[in-house]
Amino acid sequence: MNAVYGSTGFWSWLRYWYLDSADFVTLMLMDKGYYDYDYTEPKTIIKAKTYDESVMSDDELKDVLGRFGWGKPKESTPLTAEEMQRIAMEEQNEKL
Repeated sequence: MNAVYGSTGFWSWLRYWYLDSADFVTLMLMDKGYYDYDYTEPKTIIKAKTYDESVMSDDELKDVLGRFGWGKPKESTPLTAEEMQRIAMEEQNEKL
């Protein structure tokens, strides 16, 4: 049972004697040389970042905030009433 299921716990015992067929257990034992049923992915240790690695420079911070439209200079200032009237008058004179 250890070779097939990896342990002798209740679930392994139940599967070996009652749930799995004899053919299935035999195939698992035959394939044991090729497949490693007990394989577990190695745990990778995540190295914590130091303070210096986690702090952004001013340029990086401006870049991140600029993606949301913060900190960017306005492309144009709003027009005053006099400026809008002057532009409209110029456009109207050009059409005449």
